[in-house]
Amino acid sequence: MVGKPVALMSKDDKILAIQYLNDAGAFLITKSGDKVSSYFGISKFTLYSYMDANKEKV
Repeated sequence: MVGKPVALMSKDDKILAIQYLNDAGAFLITKSGDKVSSYFGISKFTLYSYMDANKEKV
């Protein structure tokens, strides 16, 4: 995992953290996207963009 506070995370760190949450099934829970995007200080659009960025890397 990343191991640093959200305020100190770079974009790549956030992408890794969101990928970890996605792999763990966190986004199967209703309204989890809202809470995660709020926690990371990003919009839902950015959240889904970060999720798509990981799909392209695989």
